[in-house]
Amino acid sequence: MLCFDINGVQEVEQWQSVDLRAVKKAARGTGVEATFSVWVNRVVIGSSPGIFTVTFAALRGTPDGAPEMWGKLPKQALAYDKQTLAADTDPETWQRLSASLAVPPDADFLLICIAAKSREPAGRAGLISHFADSASLEIRIPPAPSVAGGIPRTTK
Repeated sequence: MLCFDINGVQEVEQWQSVDLRAVKKAARGTGVEATFSVWVNRVVIGSSPGIFTVTFAALRGTPDGAPEMWGKLPKQALAYDKQTLAADTDPETWQRLSASLAVPPDADFLLICIAAKSREPAGRAGLISHFADSASLEIRIPPAPSVAGGIPRTTK
C-alpha cells in the first residue's frame, strides 16, 4: 500500500519505471497493449475532494533520463494517457483508477506516476489521508502471425 503524506495544498507523487526489453523480444517487433490500474481511497478531511491521477507513458531511451522527459510530456512520449479521479468521501470504499496505452514497438520503457492531491486544512501536518493499493500492470502481446492452416510462424 502507498500512503501519501499530504499537508496543505500540494500534490504528492509516486513513480515507477518498467523496462520493456523482455516485452519487445517477446512481441517480435509488434506493438503491445498495456493497462495500469490501482485502487485508491482517502480519509475525509475538510470539504475539499481528494484527487488522484495516474499518468502513464511509453518512452524511448533509459529510465535515468525520465526526469527531463517528464517535464516534456506528452510531447516526448510515444504513447500517453492521463486519468484523474475525485475520490468519494467514504473511507470504507476503494475506487479503481486505470490508464491504457497502445505501446509502439520502438518504446524502451514505461513510466507510471500515481499522484494524490488535496486541499487539506493547514493545521493537520503529518496526517496521512490518501492511499493507493493493489496496483497492477497488464501487458498484452498479440499472438504470433500464422501461415495458412493456422500454424504459428517462428522467427529465428
